[in-house]
Amino acid sequence: MDYNDRSGLRACARVVSACLLLIAPHPGCDANPGDSGTDSTTDETTGTSGATSGGDTDDEMVCYDHQPADEADLPPPLSCSYAEPCPAVAWAGACEGDVYDPAAGACVIASLQDGEQAVHRLVRCVGAPIDEWSLTVTSLGDGTVVWEEKEYPAGDVYLRTTWRALPEASYFDGCDAQEFSGLRTCLRGLLEQECQLGAPSCS
Repeated sequence: MDYNDRSGLRACARVVSACLLLIAPHPGCDANPGDSGTDSTTDETTGTSGATSGGDTDDEMVCYDHQPADEADLPPPLSCSYAEPCPAVAWAGACEGDVYDPAAGACVIASLQDGEQAVHRLVRCVGAPIDEWSLTVTSLGDGTVVWEEKEYPAGDVYLRTTWRALPEASYFDGCDAQEFSGLRTCLRGLLEQECQLGAPSCS
């Protein structure tokens, strides 16, 4: 092959090299931007993890229902400055001289049925310095109630503080407060209502 033929081949080779440079990806650029799923997934995972972590510590996302084994782990008592329209209800026969008053029990049911702001106290012994059982039901006036119960059976302890929806007024129509057991059964139905998220406060 003569010189001219070789020059033609070299010229063709230069053209081919230039074409290859034009279609090659530039260093530092993504040849396929749509193929960045790994980075995107990592970011999404990090974001989701952060939200989950936040949810674990965010009281607004947690059912307010505490049943610790130690009284020191209970939330502080709510202590709303609401009226106490009914006398404290004593458990009949628990203390000498204490007799259950059906009128007091009926008062508690009627007040809860009305949904008014009120604090109701039920005890085993009125005025005892250390009670074997006590229950405070606080109606917040917004359709919810806070249940704070303490019981100390022999050698044991039962503690519960929870925030529940108040049932429809018709629920209380079926309550019978003639006996303390009937009143307590009626009130226990509050624990079956929807648990509220976050933490209650006095309005």
